[in-house]
Amino acid sequence: TGIVTKPTAITQVRSALRNASYDAIQKMKRDAFAAGPVICARTGTTIGTPSDLQIRYRSPSFARLTDDFAASIGGWSVIGTMSSGAGAEVSDPAVKAAWVSYFIANAVPSFETKY
Repeated sequence: TGIVTKPTAITQVRSALRNASYDAIQKMKRDAFAAGPVICARTGTTIGTPSDLQIRYRSPSFARLTDDFAASIGGWSVIGTMSSGAGAEVSDPAVKAAWVSYFIANAVPSFETKY
């Protein structure tokens, strides 16, 4: 196996989309804990704190969410990115807002203990 030195364009956009959905993901975590005990979908054990929680996307996967979003707005090339100190970001605020809305409406989180 080799070391990937430069991400593909789609990988870069997916990273930017993941970063754009950070606040929505944190809200999912807070809401889960506010609703009561959070049970790990993988082990069945109670997750103690939000910092012990990771969110996975299985159906649909994160890749499927991003693929479908890109297709819905005209393709991957429509989603411009820029790099900041925090990593890849979606460069167009309207596209970022559309993604976050799409993500919130379509993501089905699976709560799991970090491993």
